[in-house]
Amino acid sequence: MTAPRDVPGPGGLDYLAHLARDSARFVEVLTHTRSGARVLTCPDWDADDLLWHLARVQWFWGTIAGRGLTTLEDVEILDRSGRPSRPEDRNGLLAFFGSWRAPAEIALMLTYALYLGFAFFLASVRIRSKGFDGGNIFGLCMWLLQVGFMFYFAIAAGIAVKVRPF
Repeated sequence: MTAPRDVPGPGGLDYLAHLARDSARFVEVLTHTRSGARVLTCPDWDADDLLWHLARVQWFWGTIAGRGLTTLEDVEILDRSGRPSRPEDRNGLLAFFGSWRAPAEIALMLTYALYLGFAFFLASVRIRSKGFDGGNIFGLCMWLLQVGFMFYFAIAAGIAVKVRPF
């Protein structure tokens, strides 16, 4: 089971689909690029350095979202002591990148579901103070349904790929 890819984030951008699409394209391009190829925009890096960088970025933010780290101190501890070691070769780099892509997407999906849930709570309090009407009730029900589906798909996707995001 895969996560829904048509739920736009704040500002209308579908962040999860964007992350999945760009990550897949990145791996596709790097699979056909030799390891020592220089990165034109970062002359000190080769293709494997770029792959390691993106893998570490997805590991870092997926871990922050998955563990629910909310303080600068927690993030600094993760940054200092929790960093994974760089794999030795291209296959190891691709495996590490692949191992963190799904957990990062699932953790971000759960974080987004929490965001939607909190926004739903705030909207319902505001609407309650102004009075309910048919449109408000329908809108709140649809919003709550979206929150429920986001949690369901995130948990189901995590179970399918054997990921424990928390």
